[in-house]
Order: sequence, then C-alpha cells, then structure tokens
Amino acid sequence: MVEGLVIREMTLGDLSDCERLAKEVRWFTSAESFARFVNMGCAWVGVVEGNVIATTTCIKYGVDKIGFVGFVIVHPSFRRRGIGSTLTMRAVTYLSELGVDMVMLDASDDGHRTYPTIGFKDVCVAKRHLFSFPVVESLHVGDTPEGTRLISSPDGIDDLVRSAARADIVAIVKSFPLHWGLVHSDSNGDKLVGLIAARSWKSHRKSFRIGPIIAPDTNRAIWMLTSVMKQLLGTIAPAERPTPSDDDVFRMEVLEDQNCLERAHYAQALTALGSASSPVWRMYLDLSPSKTQPAHLPGPTYLGMCGADLG
Repeated sequence: MVEGLVIREMTLGDLSDCERLAKEVRWFTSAESFARFVNMGCAWVGVVEGNVIATTTCIKYGVDKIGFVGFVIVHPSFRRRGIGSTLTMRAVTYLSELGVDMVMLDASDDGHRTYPTIGFKDVCVAKRHLFSFPVVESLHVGDTPEGTRLISSPDGIDDLVRSAARADIVAIVKSFPLHWGLVHSDSNGDKLVGLIAARSWKSHRKSFRIGPIIAPDTNRAIWMLTSVMKQLLGTIAPAERPTPSDDDVFRMEVLEDQNCLERAHYAQALTALGSASSPVWRMYLDLSPSKTQPAHLPGPTYLGMCGADLG
C-alpha cells in the first residue's frame, strides 16, 4: 500500500480531478459520468498528498440482489500496490450492506490477473468494439426489415429490458438520454421487439456510448445499429468532427459467452463492419451462502451490454 493514502467518498469537488485522471489513462469519461455516482453516494477516491490517484464506483440493480463495480481507475505511478483491490472491496462492502448477493465487474487484462486474488471468478469474455469516424461514414444501411420500423423514444422499454436482460437494469437504461425502438407490426398490432440506447461519453469531443442493444436476431441488430450510428453521425457539426485517427467515435460492449451462438454471430458481424475490438473479462464475486455460479446471464436477444452497464 502507499504511505499517506486516504480512501474517502468522492465529492462534487473531486469531479474535475477524476476526469483528469481518467484522461491520463485514456479512459475518456466525463465529470458528469462520475457525478451520477456521487449523487447516489456510491463513489470513492484514493488520495495521496491531496491528489486524486484512484477512483471506483458501484450500483445496485433495482430490486435484484445484483451489484456492479465500475470506474476502477488507478494512476499508472501507483499501480500494483493494492489500491485498485482496496477500492474495489470498499465498493463490495457497500453493496453487501445493501443486501447484494452477487457483485459483477468488467476487467482489463491487468484486472483479470488481479481480481481473482480478492475472490472474483470469470463469467464470460466480452468484447469492446470501437468504430472510427471514417468507418461509420462509409457504412451502408440496408433495407428496412419487413414489417418493422425504427422509432425514437419508444414506449414499453421496461418490460422488454427486464425480459431480455434478466436483471432489473431498467433505471440504468432509462438514464441514457437517447433511445430507439424496433417495432414489429402485424395483424395483432404493434409490438416493441428491439431497443438501442446511447449517450455521449467523452467530454473533449463528440463520441457516443451505445448499449444495450436488444434485438430478435443478428440481422435486425446490425440494421438497427447502422441506422442509429448514421443518425448520430448526422448530429456532429463539421467543426466537431473527429480526425481519422480517432478510432472510438462509437463504442459498445458485446458479451461473447460460449453458450449463446446469437451473440457470437453478432460479434462477428460487428468485426465485418470494420470495428476494432479488445477483450474485457466479465467477472463475479458471490456473496451468497450458496456460492454458485450466476445463472442470470442475459438471454439471447440481449446482444450489447450497457457497460457497467455503467461506465
């Protein structure tokens, strides 16, 4: 551990320092993202000599006994000294006091080597897909699937998300400011069968975090995604347009658990569209007496995560 390290609750006065730390490690999240967790009282910082050198946040999913830890960021000069693990366990303790039985997180390669030492186990591999501006600009949106249409701000989000995600993340999904719904129409009327949520996720330029993505199948998921990315691209003014070297204008995560062929097909389709991808390890810590591997992985129509479905 580091001499003089103080771990305390994050405050609104820490936000600019937290944003600066995130940028230093190329985790370009905004102060507003941290503020969401400060306002809920579930964010902490590690401070050395008055400087914020580490962060973490967490959230409990609705009425479910499931929590998620995110934004575990440690300045490179202070890594491999147990700070990330200590902050993570501070969040775990908080969630345990709320009655959570299962704590989830997404780990980088470094984290995947560290988290097992504090009890976390693998659930599955996820892939983070990044789309550059030129790639999205060149994408072709195919024909609208027969009997469907894409609408903004759809009704019926709650039931669709609960049935597809198998966890109560409705409040998290609704916190995203942008939603598009895939509506299927037949003789029985209209039915919401798909959803994409999105939000801006960087403070220094225009870029978007996309997810969750819920769709009946890969083909309709790809059509929804390309349609939405094209719409979002149209909102970027010429002066705000990223350079060709900016490879992460659009970012999303996709679960690739081996038991879901549909998600594997979807990940392959994203790669075929031109995305760059890197692995993320979804892990869990079981706080329940039974100590069993989680059985609440999302169903096959839940193709894209909503990142911590957080961060």
